[in-house]
Amino acid sequence: ISCMDKNITSMNIRDPGLRTLPPGVERYVVKGGGLSVISLDPDDKIEITDTEGKQKCEVIVFNKDGKPDCSLLGLKEKNEPKDIKKILSEKNESAFQAASILKKRNLDIGKAKSSTLFSEDSKAGEKINLVSKDNCTCVFSAPGNPMKIDEQNPPTDLLLMIKRSK
Repeated sequence: ISCMDKNITSMNIRDPGLRTLPPGVERYVVKGGGLSVISLDPDDKIEITDTEGKQKCEVIVFNKDGKPDCSLLGLKEKNEPKDIKKILSEKNESAFQAASILKKRNLDIGKAKSSTLFSEDSKAGEKINLVSKDNCTCVFSAPGNPMKIDEQNPPTDLLLMIKRSK
């Protein structure tokens, strides 16, 4: 039975504004070509989903003292965070907001190493689950170049679901 068959109106809504996620669960979308800065507490669980596939995720983790430490999420620091630096250098609202948050928290991307999740071969809906070992601030990016007209390869969104331990 469709909604049209029942003639549902706003008078039929019993609990407006009711949560759609369980308590303690948060949803974040890292826009394709953008980044998000998120603070985590010990034992917070993070599920990262490559929604459309073939989208890398570059991650930097800073410990509570502001020092880079990807091991807090069980990741290995491997690379220079060139994609995150590139996104932060862009002249748009998202980059300014992220740079402002990092500056307020005295987090220096210049000295950090990043970890890369997913690859150009990852499948749509592929998930990676991580658990925070301590208080930390994480930078998650969905890097990519603007789509060229003759190639169908735009950067796509990543979905972060965080289940808070408290």
